[in-house]
Amino acid sequence: MRIGGVDVEFDEARRIASSHFQLTPEETPDEVTQKPTAYYGYPAYDSYPGGPSDLLSPTDLLAPVLLNVRASLRAYYELLDRIPELNAVLARVSVLDELQNATDDQLMAFGDLFAILDGAGTPGVRGTTLAKVLHRKRPRFIPLYDEQIRRCYQDAPGAPVPWVKGRPWSEFAILFAAAVRTDLVRDYEQWAELAALSPTAPITALRALDIVGWHLGREAFPPVAT
Repeated sequence: MRIGGVDVEFDEARRIASSHFQLTPEETPDEVTQKPTAYYGYPAYDSYPGGPSDLLSPTDLLAPVLLNVRASLRAYYELLDRIPELNAVLARVSVLDELQNATDDQLMAFGDLFAILDGAGTPGVRGTTLAKVLHRKRPRFIPLYDEQIRRCYQDAPGAPVPWVKGRPWSEFAILFAAAVRTDLVRDYEQWAELAALSPTAPITALRALDIVGWHLGREAFPPVAT
């Protein structure tokens, strides 16, 4: 299995996912009803009810906090103003659309969503925050993004999305989504199997890839002591 430029054996990916879900080797998802999850956003983020529709509402803007993203009050108000613009793009994508089946034309939606970060941008909002807001509305289609995932896709040997200074978010988002699509297509059955391990809140194969990738990015590129 591969995430960006990082390879992982299925057994190791399963161990990572099970640890994230806090399953012991003897447990199955059906046997778990409640487990302590003090260190990770699962299942808080994944089970957060958010807004009542498949489009963004103010309630959805609070979701990143459940993945340890400390969005500012200013970021909340700025995103609030952007909801109509973002919803116009989300409306082009069905909640049933899956990234592994996306056409190149469908990938253009990523550029349109992340374009709000270009130019003058959206003060207080970065790619990590925006991705964590959007993923919950299209969990099969929009990948999560943070520094650990970025390392897998940009810093690892042979990473598919080389770093380019000054590249706009609208361009990067499309390249990143295409690279994640490649990884999903290659190993979809395995990612779906890992997603099925989630004991208390259903997740998608795309979210399973993010969970394993987050751990791999953190382990492969540990902080440098100063």
